[in-house]
Amino acid sequence: MSNTPWVCGNCEEENRDAGIWPIFGPCAHCKDEVKAYRCHHCGDFIFFSEDEDRRNYAYRLNAPNEVRKTNERAEKVLEQGQAIEDKKHEVAMADLEAALKALQAKIDGPKVKTPLDIKVEMCEREFVGIMGVREYCRKKRQEVAVTFKDHPQELEEANRAIDHIAAMFT
Repeated sequence: MSNTPWVCGNCEEENRDAGIWPIFGPCAHCKDEVKAYRCHHCGDFIFFSEDEDRRNYAYRLNAPNEVRKTNERAEKVLEQGQAIEDKKHEVAMADLEAALKALQAKIDGPKVKTPLDIKVEMCEREFVGIMGVREYCRKKRQEVAVTFKDHPQELEEANRAIDHIAAMFT
């Protein structure tokens, strides 16, 4: 076991030169000493300290039954990198979509409106203008009815102001 390449449980780095950095000594990377080793034959722990601490145990490199622990920070960096790549992809797709629309507009040429189309648009704007003001006035009347329910004089003044607005735009 002392010459088996191993993975440090503290820093998750591989110690391939076990002749120089044996499992009984410090890690070649973080210099921490391992407190336990998980046997690649039976899965039992071999403890190197009195406290029998199983946290951050070392294990054989490429052990078939060992799942390599991931470094949370490294995992977060990978996720952030993926999110950045996803956003870059979205931006690129939006740019391509805009370019495609511009190209299609160039191919189709300008839309020529008929006199009827122009009149319909004018009527639509006028209708929305009138009905929008009426809808605003209706909602405002409901609002002031609640706001001034205990003040009849203020309610009357507010309703006159609403009538004035309605008359200006209708």
